[in-house]
Amino acid sequence: MTSADKLNIAKLTPLTSTDNKELRPSYSPDGRYIAFERYIGSCKNQLWAKDTLNNKEYLLTEEVGIYGTASWSPNGSQIVFSSVTNCSRHQILEDCAELRALSFDLAKSSPQATREILSCESNDYHSPVWLDSETIAFISTEDDQDKLLSMSLTDNEISTFYTSQSESLHSLDYSDHLNLLALSQSDSVHNFSLVLVDPVTIETTITPLKPENMHKHKNYSHLSWHPHQESLITSAGKFLYTVDLKGKLTEFNFPAMQDIYTPRYHPQAHSLSLI
Repeated sequence: MTSADKLNIAKLTPLTSTDNKELRPSYSPDGRYIAFERYIGSCKNQLWAKDTLNNKEYLLTEEVGIYGTASWSPNGSQIVFSSVTNCSRHQILEDCAELRALSFDLAKSSPQATREILSCESNDYHSPVWLDSETIAFISTEDDQDKLLSMSLTDNEISTFYTSQSESLHSLDYSDHLNLLALSQSDSVHNFSLVLVDPVTIETTITPLKPENMHKHKNYSHLSWHPHQESLITSAGKFLYTVDLKGKLTEFNFPAMQDIYTPRYHPQAHSLSLI
């Protein structure tokens, strides 16, 4: 997969083979490991990692919880993720989502207790990404208003990068290649836009997504950067799309019988992980 205009899927390879539901894969910076969530029961999941070289799996989290997508630090030694503080047996989230982290280096020896990065009160924090080894960006929701925030891990200082009006913010991804944050944003009638934010200048551009008419009303809530190009990837239903920075969606044939979720490029862009 060397071109944003040519996305050729040669084969599909299953990475896990358990009876559990597995969600939200993410590659380590070197592409060797894939972190993912393994659902084990009502309001219960754990974070795992798969070594793609020897197929060994590592249970990362010592405690069972409701964890979000794992985001890898630039050197691959740490992961940060959201964690819901309470959930009822009917799978209703009764409390807020905070940010927590753990050492991947230590978790390869034994599952680790997670450590708090940012506690929640009336806010929900989710979709964290690393900007550098000491700074993360993430989405905050409070009183039905979403914001893009950054936090220094050295002094806990929080800055606001972007505040939505009445729109909802969904996925967040960072391109080290372009030094840009990308958000998926939707309005009250389900129109999606691509929001790009420069974390240095805080300059923001908002571009409506432009699917063809037959795909106009689909859900494009997940966007993920191509590692080396000015494009992103998303999915909706059984379809896979690339997205350019002008919001144009290009559909690609994909041999899927079921819906596709959370596609992400390998760091060398020669493969994808998806659910």
